[in-house]
Amino acid sequence: MTFIANCRCTGIGSLPHVDADSGMELIMNRLNDIPFWPQLPKLGFFENMYAQYSEGLPGVVIENNKMYIDTVGDHMEDMERFFEGVLAEDLATFEITRERAAGLWALLDMGPDAFTKAVAIKGQITGPISFGLQVTDQDRKPILYNDMYRDLVRKLLSMKARWQVEKLRHLKTDTILFVDEPYLSAVGSGFINLKREDVVEDLAEVVHSVDSMVATHCCANTDWSILIDAGVNIISFDAYSYSKPFLLYADKLIEFMRKGGILAWGMVPAEPDKLKGRTVDELKGRLLELMGTLEAKGADMDMLLSNALLTPSCGLGTGEVEDAALAFGLLSNLSETMRSEFSLP
Repeated sequence: MTFIANCRCTGIGSLPHVDADSGMELIMNRLNDIPFWPQLPKLGFFENMYAQYSEGLPGVVIENNKMYIDTVGDHMEDMERFFEGVLAEDLATFEITRERAAGLWALLDMGPDAFTKAVAIKGQITGPISFGLQVTDQDRKPILYNDMYRDLVRKLLSMKARWQVEKLRHLKTDTILFVDEPYLSAVGSGFINLKREDVVEDLAEVVHSVDSMVATHCCANTDWSILIDAGVNIISFDAYSYSKPFLLYADKLIEFMRKGGILAWGMVPAEPDKLKGRTVDELKGRLLELMGTLEAKGADMDMLLSNALLTPSCGLGTGEVEDAALAFGLLSNLSETMRSEFSLP
């Protein structure tokens, strides 16, 4: 896929809607260059970013809107079925069902004619580190520390990623898959015992499983070189609140872009209290100031602009519908302003 970002815009994942069609309507009205399907956490528990992709994982238990993995029960039949599907590359075994992802199916039901003006279609999946740290076993121990289930999770997410990209390709040949890793911010802290090389390996397995542009999104600070070493095409970050620590990696980021890598600048704040009162001129000024920091380190401004996507700083699922509409309005206007001012095709 040859993809020139040119300050186009897209969303991160979640929206506050409880109706998938209305969520898609907002997306198509504002972000039709790179539309995406919305995760809808307010619609129900199965839209939670961990429950959403847990279907088919042997031992998963969901009770009273809580989920854990039973690692001590007899799951032999489920294990056999799981590995048979992986070995046979039977993507249908790893379908993301309507019950788990109403927004995905709302997008798929629209058909390819709805996306003739789009340059790409974006999907998303939870990353293996965040899934493994947030989903626990029956004793509340993160499943990431169980070697067998760590491997199962990587394979589960890889197969679901492949299934998703194949479905999106029925609508548009060019796809972008965001691997959402909010808990990468915990890597390297004193609270999480993970080796850097293991984190890179886990993430890389999912990243390289799909024939698609792949991004990783982290909405806090992390060791951003992990994403580069894992082989992502796009680094998605909260540029509104975490730009200073991100730009400490300037040299690596510039090298990443010179090799074709894209930065997805989360310039529009997702939090309602930070969102209200923002203007396009203000956000544009902040963006150009941040790009100027990289330019001063040796990056070419034309490269910075052509290798830039614009997004909200994070998902918008915790706010209200009017907040999401405001955020997308600012985002699309910021994109249009940048593309017009710098004559980007």
